[in-house]
Amino acid sequence: MTHAPAPAPAPGAADSNANAFNQRIIEEFRAHAGRVGGDFEGVPLILLTTTGRRSGLPRTTPATYLRDGGDWVVFAANGGDGTDPAWCRNLRANPVATVEHEGRTHHVEAVFTEAAERDRLYAEQVAISPQFADFEKRTDRVIPVVRLRPTGTARTARTAYRLDHHAFTVTDLDGAVAFFTDALGAQLLYEEGPIAHAKGDWMRRKLGVHPRAVARIAMLRLGPVTRIELFQYTDPDQNPTPPPAGTAGHHRLAVRVGDPDAAARHLAGVPGVTAGDFHTPWGLTLRLLQLPPDGPAEPHVDHVAHTVADVDAAVAFFTDVLGAEETHRTPEGDAVLRFGPADRIVLSPGTPAAPPRNSDIGGRHLAFDVDDVDTAAAHLTTAPGVTLLGTPETITEGPLTGDRWLYFTTPTGIPMEIRH
Repeated sequence: MTHAPAPAPAPGAADSNANAFNQRIIEEFRAHAGRVGGDFEGVPLILLTTTGRRSGLPRTTPATYLRDGGDWVVFAANGGDGTDPAWCRNLRANPVATVEHEGRTHHVEAVFTEAAERDRLYAEQVAISPQFADFEKRTDRVIPVVRLRPTGTARTARTAYRLDHHAFTVTDLDGAVAFFTDALGAQLLYEEGPIAHAKGDWMRRKLGVHPRAVARIAMLRLGPVTRIELFQYTDPDQNPTPPPAGTAGHHRLAVRVGDPDAAARHLAGVPGVTAGDFHTPWGLTLRLLQLPPDGPAEPHVDHVAHTVADVDAAVAFFTDVLGAEETHRTPEGDAVLRFGPADRIVLSPGTPAAPPRNSDIGGRHLAFDVDDVDTAAAHLTTAPGVTLLGTPETITEGPLTGDRWLYFTTPTGIPMEIRH
């Protein structure tokens, strides 16, 4: 039997069957490229659009998910109710659907799992979200576990479909967080640490830093989609001097704000800065730009600039290996790249120099989302100049439980991370 694909609602349109609570989540999800706040901050969500089994109309539902390979896996728990949720019944009648995930829409086909496969996936979800064990206890039915398998042409392993976050190492984590939240209006998502290993060389193998280094971490959101990760390291052989401007390894964060003067006044010793670059007391080079009159009204990242020794070679790595799009070159020789719906990276030419490590002041890395970390890691081993730091690892505790990640060094001099 041939099924017609679920018609995806137009962006911003109200779903024909969403209640008011779900509709608010749907609108926030679409406005912020798949990220929502409130009770669902940090919860992995997709928008699943099925075809109503009676009406034939599109029905969109926010759903938590688990990634397994390239599939999204959803759980028809329905809060432990005695009946399957409507989206599950719709998929039994017509398995063709769409998934909206982090700013992209994917056509999928539903596959209902059975027996050992179903039990394995449900157990993995319980390990991440223990409330699913309670849902199972409340009902006599076997809760369906459904794979949503992408159809059509799949992305290649090399494509990083979204820039997850920019990461910077600073001298004073608390001071940096205070500036981002108080002066720029960023939202603090979580803090971690101290992260340390008293024995062994895990820190060196996985992060490329001294084995006895100690790290504190804060993750923030600035604007609707950009996430910024800040590190403060205590490292026995830390280099306290960041690379100077014009030297490979230097970087700059450019932020658009409503009042650059007011934002600058939060920084002691940096009076009245309205344009140009300036170095913050906690070790990050900033550029404050005026919000455009016809653009977003909230402060947001305009771009992050990285100085590299060879712009053409760096562009080739970003586009050919990671799947970035080069949008244009500036008269100064800068290359502008785009990942996903919003984030921009600028590659600027500079004097060759040894790049800073993650733990050095001025250290930084870029983190990209991929469909499958293990597959992407295998592909990276074929890219010239790439060195993997260990093997992929799954986080088992803390705010990122369930995430799988891997750091690697690149011929651009910019350390990177892949994750899902």
